[in-house]
Amino acid sequence: MPDEKHDKFHLVPEGEIPCVWMIAGVVSYKLCDRNRDCENCPFDRVMRGAYDESTRGSVELIKGLVVPERIFFHQGHTWARVESPETVSVGLDDFAQKLVGKIEGIEPPKLNSTLAQGKRAWSIYAGEYIDMLSPIDGKVIELNERLFESAGLLNEDPYGEGWIARVRSSSIASNLKNLLSGDLARRWLEKEVESLFALANRALGVVLSDGGVPVGDGIAKRIDRNRWSEIAREFFLTKD
Repeated sequence: MPDEKHDKFHLVPEGEIPCVWMIAGVVSYKLCDRNRDCENCPFDRVMRGAYDESTRGSVELIKGLVVPERIFFHQGHTWARVESPETVSVGLDDFAQKLVGKIEGIEPPKLNSTLAQGKRAWSIYAGEYIDMLSPIDGKVIELNERLFESAGLLNEDPYGEGWIARVRSSSIASNLKNLLSGDLARRWLEKEVESLFALANRALGVVLSDGGVPVGDGIAKRIDRNRWSEIAREFFLTKD
């Protein structure tokens, strides 16, 4: 099997250094002319400024769900947003918070712990603890301490003030290939809502042929108050 990393950089002349933004997969080709002195690099400042300004980006609604641009979704309803060539912020998506309803607490990953994509990363408390999966590999370098005092930010602003952790990763480019964004993310979220429609129809006898959206605060509890956590785990891919 060919070495993918070697193949990616086969055009880099001997003795030259690929830019960190190229290594991260953000730009297709860029050589470093400052011996990795990123702090004093004009290109790096421009790129970091672009990411800072585009943190939120534009937002659209998909069947009642907030879907920001520049967000990469894991199918367990967590997300990653690239903030620099080596760091991403992570959190839970709008579908997740609407599914479980009011979130009263969080058991975050430990600072300096290592996350693995698709493995348990944190738990949210909404009457009981529900595990969620990490969207990315890497080391936790910062936690959103505001969540310890105001877990409601996870409901109010899941893609902004409700971010959970920042992660340093050397696998951003390869990890992002396993996540969904753009049209793929929109189509996936539409199907997830349709699955929720079907579940609500069966459980509540609600006919949603008019295109109504059953996604609201704590929809899992309205579908089945006794099985709501099981429903959540099915969508979060953490059901045993």
